[in-house]
Amino acid sequence: MSATASSPFVRVADGEFLRPGVGRTPFVPRGVGSYPLLEHLARGRLHHVHDVFEQALALGRPLVRTHAVIDGGTSPGRLRNDDGSVHEPGYVVLDQLLALAAERGISLLLPVANNWADYGGAPAVVRMFAPDRRDKDAFFDDPRCIRAQTDLIARLITRVNSLTGVRYGDDPTVFAWELCNEARLEGRWPARLLSKRHPGRTLATWALAMRSAFDAAGTRQRVGWGGSGYLGDKGEDMQAVLESTAVDFATLHLYPFTSHPALLRIEPWSERATQAVEVGTQLLRDRSALARAHGVPLLVEEFGWKTGAHTLADERVQIMRGWLRAANALGVGMLPWMIGERGRQDHDGLLVRPEHQAVCALLAAS
Repeated sequence: MSATASSPFVRVADGEFLRPGVGRTPFVPRGVGSYPLLEHLARGRLHHVHDVFEQALALGRPLVRTHAVIDGGTSPGRLRNDDGSVHEPGYVVLDQLLALAAERGISLLLPVANNWADYGGAPAVVRMFAPDRRDKDAFFDDPRCIRAQTDLIARLITRVNSLTGVRYGDDPTVFAWELCNEARLEGRWPARLLSKRHPGRTLATWALAMRSAFDAAGTRQRVGWGGSGYLGDKGEDMQAVLESTAVDFATLHLYPFTSHPALLRIEPWSERATQAVEVGTQLLRDRSALARAHGVPLLVEEFGWKTGAHTLADERVQIMRGWLRAANALGVGMLPWMIGERGRQDHDGLLVRPEHQAVCALLAAS
């Protein structure tokens, strides 16, 4: 693309996101996470999708990260049946989601796979295409699963939306695609393989295969990783994936209460909050530096804090404020986990509701 050509798509260069249009204007994405939108539409809950979009816009965060794929099961929004065959009605639901987002001025960040079993995920794909394998890791290393996933990507990118007439791969409503939500290996690998960073090599090889499928199908949007940002722990090595050049941006899921569980034993809560801010800030600095060293930006596409089943309001605000300030200084975008429709049950203690006025004010101002 020439330097003077105008593009409707987000670009990346020199470790930064660039605005659509002419020239090289860096920007920091502002968004939220809300994974169940496809399921809401599939079940006829259009008002829930409108509610989430309204909340995102009210926060000044018009980017919404939501899953683009449901696999197997009984959801009307599934893209593949339990036998692996195409479920066309599910694609029509995805057509609707893209059309609604375009109408409301919402951009979508769309993972095309999920490591976890929610909405089928990698375990369902293994059952479909590698039924003789009993491990979820087959999703990342079995040729049958890899081919099934590259076929899915090709179908997504080349699909023409039945409502808008726009090919998915040409739709600027899609901010970016993501290879997988929280990809990681879970097998008990022998020490000799772990010493060679086997998870990193396996996921990097898989990521390259997925990226090749996006490129072959002619996507015009960027492609991100979607991982938690581990560097060899939890079966993920973000550095290996970045070294593979398979992705246009790195990702971090910032949950220090999980990655540094000792934080939860600190008392009083004010000291716990101070330590949590320091740990989160260091993670932001480390991963941002790693991403920039590979010439790509970092996006914190999930972050949150909780103590036990529910979060102390003052504690959460103090910690989130500290992380947002650190991210702002680094030029890193932060998407809170998560925004849901009004009245939604808080399954993990991380939901951000409109009535959480202090949190919402913080997110709107950051």
